[in-house]
Amino acid sequence: NQKMCDITGYSSEELLRLQIPEITHPDDREADWEAFQRVVRGEAPAYRMEKRYLRKDGSETWVNVNVTVIRDAAGRPVRSMAAIEDISERKRAEHALSESEAFTRVILDNLPVGIAVNSVDPAVTFSYLNDNFLRFYRTSRERLAGADTFWGAVYEDPELRESTRRKVLDDCASGDPD
Repeated sequence: NQKMCDITGYSSEELLRLQIPEITHPDDREADWEAFQRVVRGEAPAYRMEKRYLRKDGSETWVNVNVTVIRDAAGRPVRSMAAIEDISERKRAEHALSESEAFTRVILDNLPVGIAVNSVDPAVTFSYLNDNFLRFYRTSRERLAGADTFWGAVYEDPELRESTRRKVLDDCASGDPD
């Protein structure tokens, strides 16, 4: 249809002369073929994958492909049917987000202060720690891996540990940063 022509840059007549592997990116051909063969053999009712097509001008475009096989009364495959969605914009956005996250992580990893991102509801669970945070508290990622291990890892004195824990959790619950 016209949408497939728009996605690939080929005319309808050109597409009718091409085989899908010819417009599929070389790195995606094997996985696409294997998934298609599983459907043809009846091992799966359909398959969905994200892959790249090579446009007529040589550029790549990302698509989400949903493929099923139509069978005759005896169960033999007679044709395939595919729904193809252009996901190039989403892939560009994902790539930009990934680069931005990597850039942010490099900055956080190299700041001369300790940085931690964690929950406190009510257990302390870390989603990010930079090395300076670990040095400041004289601990390791392994010691802080479990929920609520922070308090025991950094406060040896039980009374100080409990009073500090209670103060931090009460402050977090109240929204009062002081």
